[in-house]
Amino acid sequence: MLSNVLEWPRPVKRLVVVVLDIAMGLFAMWLAFTLRLDTLHWPDEGMQWLAYVLAPALAFPIFVNLGLYRAIFRYTGINALITTGKAVAIYGALLFAILLAGKWNGIPRSVGVLQPVIFLLLVGASRS
Repeated sequence: MLSNVLEWPRPVKRLVVVVLDIAMGLFAMWLAFTLRLDTLHWPDEGMQWLAYVLAPALAFPIFVNLGLYRAIFRYTGINALITTGKAVAIYGALLFAILLAGKWNGIPRSVGVLQPVIFLLLVGASRS
């Protein structure tokens, strides 16, 4: 199985990583809501869906700008983790600022702190 994946063209590998990052961002958002609200969460209020859309919409361009999808296939170890940490820190600050400024009903501000931390753990573990 691993040898089959290694033979995939580079654009396919990148697409798989991007899709995985989007899925991890959405899962991290769900888990942040679930932990904060202390119950299994399903986004039912209108603005909660916006938080779910906001996560990958913010993370993807930041990851691309920092060269995360290019570098992840060439470098491993501490350099990849530092770049990932920088990307998630920028993303987390932006997400928190938007959630804080928006004051949307049904979205706790603490989700803006919890989600990036969970996201960093997921993305960092997937890169090592």
